[in-house]
Amino acid sequence: MDIVRILLEPAVIIILSVFLILLIYTIVKYLYISNNLNRLIQKFAEFKKQELLYRFKELDEYFLNDNFTSSIWTEFKKIVIFPEKIYVNSETESRIETISDINNSIYITCDSSYFFNEESLITSKINYRLIQIFPTILTGLGPFFTFLKLTYAFSTLDFADTENMASSMNNLIFNIQLAAICSVLAVGCSLFFMALEKIMYNTLCRSKVLYLQTQLGALFDIGTSERFLLDILKETKYKSGNEAVLANVLPEAMSNVLNKNITEGVLPYLENIVYSLNKLQEAIAGKNKGNSDIIDKLF
Repeated sequence: MDIVRILLEPAVIIILSVFLILLIYTIVKYLYISNNLNRLIQKFAEFKKQELLYRFKELDEYFLNDNFTSSIWTEFKKIVIFPEKIYVNSETESRIETISDINNSIYITCDSSYFFNEESLITSKINYRLIQIFPTILTGLGPFFTFLKLTYAFSTLDFADTENMASSMNNLIFNIQLAAICSVLAVGCSLFFMALEKIMYNTLCRSKVLYLQTQLGALFDIGTSERFLLDILKETKYKSGNEAVLANVLPEAMSNVLNKNITEGVLPYLENIVYSLNKLQEAIAGKNKGNSDIIDKLF
């Protein structure tokens, strides 16, 4: 068979052209996703867990202004919990205490992979369903051109003229062979495309999404509902213990305070009052005694 003649056949050219167009389209889309994922990985690598609490605003502004992740980051921020603190002021000390003892860093209420996953970072950014049907399109071209060439081959048969019969049979055989080649070529391009697409997807996209999820897992702690309940239980037990100690100590403390106040404050005043009353009584008694002596002298 003439290879050049086969390659110049419109059916073969169409199949190869469609294959190259679909392959180039897929490569361009996957490179677009790969470049953006590399940029995200580099950005997250600039932050450490210990300093995230102070640099979260910088991270927030970057991803909100990024078209690739703005919508994902907006939803992700809804599960981000910041450590809340209260100011305690007493006569003895002033201090800042955390409301919860889970940790003092930023944490999230569910796994970050719920937001940063293959669907949100890859398939939703490109028309992935269209890429998935590319092998079907290539496979469909095979039977289409096969039957088209067979129809054309049988339509060109000429048995009326014995002189052209030989050339007609040669054209029939060539077209039948070309029809089989179209089918084999289409199926081969489809299989090659599927294998190459899977390799590019795993290498350029999926592996980087998994690495990005690992980065987020190391950057943000996860605070589950069970952990919140355990934290509340600890706080409740701690407060209950303090109240029990206070209930046992308070009566004795109040008794000591009262005794001290009575001893140091009330008794001196009572002693002064008794002393004053005694002096007053003595003065009154002495005055009455003087009056009785004068009366006795008169009589």
